[in-house]
Amino acid sequence: DGCEGANKNKPVKGMTILWNLKADGANKWSGGTILDPANGKVWAVRYDPAAPSIDVPRLEASQKPVADVGRAPDGVVAGQAGDLSIGLDGVIQVVSTSGKTAIIRPDEDGFAEPEYRDGSDRASVQVAAVGADHAVLDAQAGLLTLPNGQEHDLGSDPQARLQGASAATPTVAVATSQVLLGIGREATQLAVGNGAAPARPAVLAGCTFAAWPGEPGTVVRSCDGVPASAEPGAEGMALKTPAFRTNHGQIVLNDTSDGKIYSFEEQRYVQNWDETQPQESSDQGDPNKESR
Repeated sequence: DGCEGANKNKPVKGMTILWNLKADGANKWSGGTILDPANGKVWAVRYDPAAPSIDVPRLEASQKPVADVGRAPDGVVAGQAGDLSIGLDGVIQVVSTSGKTAIIRPDEDGFAEPEYRDGSDRASVQVAAVGADHAVLDAQAGLLTLPNGQEHDLGSDPQARLQGASAATPTVAVATSQVLLGIGREATQLAVGNGAAPARPAVLAGCTFAAWPGEPGTVVRSCDGVPASAEPGAEGMALKTPAFRTNHGQIVLNDTSDGKIYSFEEQRYVQNWDETQPQESSDQGDPNKESR
């Protein structure tokens, strides 16, 4: 329950946990994971339910990191110098504005040696694991790189947000203050925003979810690439800091300012995950769709 993002409420067994114990305010916190984008180092440990506790000393910044993508170039805005995303397969995808990428795969002993790739410098980085690969958004430069390497110039928008981790999908979702886009070979507008900084979109079981704060806020759902429609039960709902949470084929919208949780399947506020139902999917191979 203490995790946010992709690992929120997921089973602890087998979960990948990364931690940088140097809490200097500049670290990147995301979903039970921490990346220090200033120096590009990542520390990790896998939780073993048979062990009495996590091996905390291995997580200290003085220990050898599991990967190092290098320091960010000078002039990069703090907090935008690097990002990571944990795929549904447990693989950690780390990208730095230095252009370096690290792929960290879990193995029987913890983690295998990272696989490194070199690329071009970026002004800012957001990364989303998509299937076995990842997409990268440089919101400052307005450049989206898809898992297949194809690039799209979206125009600079520091408020743009790349989707969270998902199963393999033909399109990648990006929300800006003005629109929600589904981007594959071409960019398709799926919805219109309200001008506010959007939440990070979520992709689950063939549907894309997006939200913008406001009084009222804007909450939409697009399935199978068709234009999004407003979420009936969320119309008129005030939102301050919305964030999507997924768990075993279920999705809710959490306003982190007051803790309220909205269930898309129940179309109402709920108190816990047991009150929600899995998102239906026609894709029997979708790893997001699991029985509870």
